[in-house]
Amino acid sequence: YTPGDGPGPSPWGYQSCTETLHAFSARTFRDYRFNLTGSVELCHRLYNGTVRPELAALAHQFGGGYALAEGTAGVSHLIWSQGTLDPWHAWFKNMSAPPSQLDVHHIIMKGSAHHTDLRAPCSDDPVSVVSGRLLEEQIIRSWIQEASTAGGSVEET
Repeated sequence: YTPGDGPGPSPWGYQSCTETLHAFSARTFRDYRFNLTGSVELCHRLYNGTVRPELAALAHQFGGGYALAEGTAGVSHLIWSQGTLDPWHAWFKNMSAPPSQLDVHHIIMKGSAHHTDLRAPCSDDPVSVVSGRLLEEQIIRSWIQEASTAGGSVEET
């Protein structure tokens, strides 16, 4: 059995089976021991043998999370939002600023967790989440404008 941050029938579970299977867990919140064999078997059952978890998929394809976040993987048009409540948020402090032409953005939301910005607005949202959503909207609108003036597609890098 793999908990909510692993393989399952949801979109996130599918992504775990194809590219983001994590061998770590927050033991503070739950008693979880990673089991690669069990996760591979679960993915095989869930998706009829059509996918295979790969712990290093992001590293193989893009050079890993640091390369994506720093812009050295050659990928553009990314928004990285993290909250200060996430146990891994400190890794942003180790990031080099990505080249501006790649349009890779780092947004830190104080007093929040990652993906809070992607949930429906709530009266309890910290100011950092509200501001983050507004910034993300501006960035995405600029990408749409860029694509529409470029003949319908954003140039791939």
